[in-house]
Amino acid sequence: MLAMTGAQWLTAARAAEPQVPVLWDAKERLPKPDLSALPRLRFLTTTDFPPFNFLDGAGRLSGFHVDLA
Repeated sequence: MLAMTGAQWLTAARAAEPQVPVLWDAKERLPKPDLSALPRLRFLTTTDFPPFNFLDGAGRLSGFHVDLA
């Protein structure tokens, strides 16, 4: 009797599981868009506000703001 009740409960629990739809494919890769027609966007900054923008050891502009741009 207990085994029958357990089997019925298990069957009911499986039927009650929500079905989640697959809305995207993780393996799908979209082609890169052609960006040649877009105009350039330039950012101006200073080099005296570390850690946001500064010159690194090689003399290149670095920092948080540069990484964001």
